[in-house]
Amino acid sequence: MIKLIYPKISKKRIEMDSALNFPELADVLTDRVLEYYHEEEWKLLKVEDDVTVSCKKSRDFAGNVYRGDCVLELEPEKALSYLLPSPHGRRQKWDSSVSECIVLIDVTKNITVSKVSATKLLQGLISDRDFVHLDVVKTFSELNLTCVNSCSIDHKDYPPVDDYVRGTTHPSGFFLKKHKDRCKTNLTYIAQAEANGRIPRYLTEAATGSHIIGVFKDLIKDIESAKV
Repeated sequence: MIKLIYPKISKKRIEMDSALNFPELADVLTDRVLEYYHEEEWKLLKVEDDVTVSCKKSRDFAGNVYRGDCVLELEPEKALSYLLPSPHGRRQKWDSSVSECIVLIDVTKNITVSKVSATKLLQGLISDRDFVHLDVVKTFSELNLTCVNSCSIDHKDYPPVDDYVRGTTHPSGFFLKKHKDRCKTNLTYIAQAEANGRIPRYLTEAATGSHIIGVFKDLIKDIESAKV
C-alpha cells in the first residue's frame, strides 16, 4: 500500500479533493513514520543535556530526516497531552518555537486537521512560517507505543496568508514508549520539514538539530514546572 499511495504524500501536500480519505491517509502516514522510527544506522549529530539528535537521508524529499531522543520524567498517558494541539493538548503552551498550534477540524477522535505557526529561526534568517497538518494519534499496545504523527495538507478553507510563508512538513511524529520505570517515557521525535520560500536548504538543515533540542528542553522544563 505504501508504494502505491505514498507518492501522493511525498511529492506535494495532500489536496482535499484527493481520492484518499482521511482514515486511509492516516494509516499511510502512520506506517511511513513508523518505518523511520524502527530504522537503524542514524548519523549522530549532537548530544546535549541527555537529548540525542541524529539524522539520515530522507526518502520523502531532497533533505534529511532527523531523530531526537530523550527520557521524560512522566508516564506516557500524561505525556501525550503535551504533544497535541490546543484545545486537545498543551503544545501551544510550552513550545517556544510555535506561536500558534490549534485544531482546525476534528475529523475523528484521533484524526484532526491543525494549524501550526512557527516563530523565526537563525536570528530571523528563517522568517515566520505556518503549516496546515493532518494529525493522527495511534496506539500500538503490542509495542507499548503511542505516536502522534503529522504531515502537511492543502485545504481550500485555510490557504496561505501574507504574514507567513507556508511550509511543508513531510511525514513526522512523536513516539511515546513505556520506560522500564513506569513513571518515565522514552520520547522519540521524527522530524522532516521544508521552510520553502527563498531559504537555502542548508540553512534549514543547519537549524533543525538545534531546533529539536530546543523543543525537548521546552517540554522537559514545562513538565518539571508542573511538578513544583
